[in-house]
Amino acid sequence: MPKTWIEQYADWATKRSPLTPRHFHENIALSLIAGATVGRCYLQLPHEKVSPNVYILVIAMTSVFAKTTAFNIAREVIRLALPEKVLTCASTPEAMISELAGNRPSNFKNLDEDSKKEWQARSKWGARRLFIADEAGRFFNTLNRDYNEGLEPLMMELYDASNESITRNTVRRGLEIIKQPALSCLFGTTPMNVHTLLSSLNSWGSGFWIRWSFVTETQPSEWIEGQMIFPPGSVVDPLREVSNGWLSAYNDKPYSVTIDTRVVKRYHEASRLVREMILKSDDERMHGALSRLPTKHLKAALLSAIIECKGQKPKLELKHWEQVHSLAQRWQQDAETAVRLGQKTDRLSIEEKVYAIVESNMAEGTTARYIQQRTGRDAKETWSILETFEKSGTIHRQILGKKLLWFPSQETREEKKAKKEVNNEV
Repeated sequence: MPKTWIEQYADWATKRSPLTPRHFHENIALSLIAGATVGRCYLQLPHEKVSPNVYILVIAMTSVFAKTTAFNIAREVIRLALPEKVLTCASTPEAMISELAGNRPSNFKNLDEDSKKEWQARSKWGARRLFIADEAGRFFNTLNRDYNEGLEPLMMELYDASNESITRNTVRRGLEIIKQPALSCLFGTTPMNVHTLLSSLNSWGSGFWIRWSFVTETQPSEWIEGQMIFPPGSVVDPLREVSNGWLSAYNDKPYSVTIDTRVVKRYHEASRLVREMILKSDDERMHGALSRLPTKHLKAALLSAIIECKGQKPKLELKHWEQVHSLAQRWQQDAETAVRLGQKTDRLSIEEKVYAIVESNMAEGTTARYIQQRTGRDAKETWSILETFEKSGTIHRQILGKKLLWFPSQETREEKKAKKEVNNEV
């Protein structure tokens, strides 16, 4: 049986970044299809319209699961297939509204011609873009600040993609209008950086978190070196076709995709099962995490149909629902993990501290005893954490004289340098 595009992307990306869990790559691939589609089609169900935009949040411990590396190689594909359909920076609600409404930046006249052309190419897509941020902890944590009070409801409206314009009155620009909202997000963060917001019952109760598909992992893989393989045509060409091909005829008016009745039946079956699980759960956060799973499954199936249609108008068939079934199952498992992260364990805090200590002493190395003294943990727990990091290739041990010292791996330092260069470029 031929491999799907998502499988082909994951095969290539895993060779480039083998320390990244495969389902991270698969979810990134799904986000890229959503970014290429940018809300130009939809499914019409009896009770709602479903747009193929997604909010994906990858939560992974720093330097262990090569999250940044996975995002960086995804950016390579973005530059080749859909460079104009990406949003890379937005901080306050006012800044985000201005950017998505297509308002020129205040320094537009001072930009060079290439920068002006790049901004114009992106701005025409407004709120129909892929917002990508591999270090989104700062963005999430500012949601609790008074000056960002309007950002959480704005993000929810942008996800819902109702095709109705979003209007806001801002202090500096007055009335601003965001047309055809259908934002997709590919965000990454660490458990430490997001646990505060995950623990907020208000964010679960408001419906903010239920719109996100959580992607996480707790067990690192064995150390494997990546291979330098450029994005192949089998990855880039289908995505470019979605971005610039038949959907271009629907830039202004989205296309209604035909759906097989068997898919509708599966969707209703999944909704019934989710309802039963909610009735058995006492945790209201899990109610929210579960409630949108069938719709997220449907979105993923639609994206699979779009990338597999080979330039023709797609029909959502049963095979597309089944192609993304494992992804949807994993979202349920990872949603449960995210809820637990909201209850934050002390282990997460200690792991962050241990790595920070090792990294801050990268020149002379760090002893386990010194880490014990700084963290107040016993020898058994300290060694358990150090060996977990070592297994993932994040740190390594070295004997100098009579001392056993720990150092951050060269690969990790190079990843951080590459990440800084990519961020500067963006």
